[in-house]
Amino acid sequence: MAAIRHPVRIAAGLVLLLGAALAVAFAAGVFRPTPPSLTPAQRKARAAERATRRLLAEESSTVRGAEALVKVKLPRHASPPPRAPEVPPRLFSAPLTPVEVLGFVPYWEIPNITATELADTSVLAVYGVEVASSGGFLESGPGWTYYANTGYGGLTSAAHRAGDRVLFTVSTTSSSVINSLARHPEPTSTRLATAIAGSVASGGLDGVDLDIEGSSQADRSGFVSFITDLMGSLRRDGMRKTVVLNCYPQSAGDETNFFDVARLAPLVDQVFIMDYDMEQYSNSSANAPLASKDLGLSDVQSLIQYRRVVPASKLILGVPFYGVDFITATGAPGSETLTPSPSVETYANVVAAGKTPLWDPESLTVWTHYRVGSTWHETWYDDPISIALKRALAARLHLAGVGVWALGFEGNTTEMLTALDGGSPPRRVLTTSS
Repeated sequence: MAAIRHPVRIAAGLVLLLGAALAVAFAAGVFRPTPPSLTPAQRKARAAERATRRLLAEESSTVRGAEALVKVKLPRHASPPPRAPEVPPRLFSAPLTPVEVLGFVPYWEIPNITATELADTSVLAVYGVEVASSGGFLESGPGWTYYANTGYGGLTSAAHRAGDRVLFTVSTTSSSVINSLARHPEPTSTRLATAIAGSVASGGLDGVDLDIEGSSQADRSGFVSFITDLMGSLRRDGMRKTVVLNCYPQSAGDETNFFDVARLAPLVDQVFIMDYDMEQYSNSSANAPLASKDLGLSDVQSLIQYRRVVPASKLILGVPFYGVDFITATGAPGSETLTPSPSVETYANVVAAGKTPLWDPESLTVWTHYRVGSTWHETWYDDPISIALKRALAARLHLAGVGVWALGFEGNTTEMLTALDGGSPPRRVLTTSS
């Protein structure tokens, strides 16, 4: 019997080994049906899903880092809409590292610029003279008239006494003018360079801000050629001073956008990101959301995309001292709008209206609602706390600076500029001699 039991034990051991091997194979998926091979479109879709998850995670982490720098307890619930937090005596956990603070000064606000505004900024960009289709200045309109009569001399002198640099802003949003510049970059750029260099030299200014806001993809490549030629002409004309280029929030992440940021950024000294006018027209929404849960336009998305193609040391985050007022179907946040586009309200006007400020935990900005008769309005805007969060975001991402459109829109309050400074005096850069 012993001779018979031994082969049985061996067979039983083999069965156990086979069972264990089968269990391991099942666990490893050996016997699962082989999935069909993915089509190129399916592979692309899966890659896009992974990229979306990575970007959302990166945005969330960056926003949390910025929030940690601000000494405010932020509401997290959205329903019912929470009141906006009170502005504390100290906005930041500790003073942030000083950065350049650029303030746009529209010509109509020049007589009202205060010593506080000069102290809380380090660069002024005076707006504005328009560009003509020929490449020179459009010598008409109120902006030109103000410049022709004053040369910005009084403001420039006051700014220099305060240690601020002053940039000469040239601008256009005319599609026909921009198309002309892009189609004929060499002659138009030469004329504009001559006009700019002359104005900067005669006015004792410290550089130029280029606010040329195109919309056509067809002008994308031609505009790069225009800026290339313009910079070459400025340098040949002897101007070694600062050149800032204004670009849209989405430009760095959109290969069809008018601004080819990757090719433009190396040509200029700094890029000012106009991180506002991001509202949606179909529903009430923030014009400068710091974040978005569905990867809609936002400050954090914009900056992450820009930093992939432009050194952070060249980037200036633009913030608004104004809000947008929608006529809406209801008073609920995100309500359907009843007009094609909102109206614009300065921060000073919003505060003067005296409506209860509410906090939007998703965009990390402020809004309010009210009725005029039976008509609902919703106003979305930034306050000192949302500006502080944007300043903290710039610090978190090590940007060169922050900037605002526009000085004067804050009215008599100093809290907005205090938030923009980050608890530190602005960083001032020595001017060049030519």
